[in-house]
Amino acid sequence: MSKIGKKSIKLSANTMIFITKNIESCFILQYRGSLGINSAQFSERYSSFFKLIQFDWNNSQVAFKQYNLNFKHSIKQNTNNFWGLFRRLLINMGIGVSQGYLIQLKIIGLGYKNFTLKNFLVLLLGYSHGIQYQSPNTVHIVSIKPTLFSVFGINKAEVTDIASQLKRFRAPEIYKGKGIRFLSEIVICKEGKRNA
Repeated sequence: MSKIGKKSIKLSANTMIFITKNIESCFILQYRGSLGINSAQFSERYSSFFKLIQFDWNNSQVAFKQYNLNFKHSIKQNTNNFWGLFRRLLINMGIGVSQGYLIQLKIIGLGYKNFTLKNFLVLLLGYSHGIQYQSPNTVHIVSIKPTLFSVFGINKAEVTDIASQLKRFRAPEIYKGKGIRFLSEIVICKEGKRNA
């Protein structure tokens, strides 16, 4: 039994959860809130998990009842393994549609800067050319200052993935720390050679 999975989830205001089944027998979990719709698709082998979801709309809660011991061993084991994971995914989706996810990145280096041009983020990072990154429709990239920009969206996995992609264009180097880093990231630099 999962210690994390058995805890109920408190739904924020103006959010709803929908579970539907498509033609390929996959389950689609939709979380709707003030910022939009967050959805995830799961294969049929997780069908036993969706039987455990219990909605309590009066108290605005979602809980997972204890699984039936009459399940086959393989299904019961599969449900038990992913119980806490699904709860965490539900929480992440709920935070996304109600508050959203924001990651800020800063650029350190002489002449390094960024600016937005329509739906492109242009990065000048010391290369012979500027890097143009087109943001998807579901994620907003905003240039706050020439050395600071932010990535905002409702899907946590997508936001963190795009932020790490942008960071890889010029990862902080180990001697002076020049490059792109997360705003709260601490980069430990190596000491260079000293003259005798």
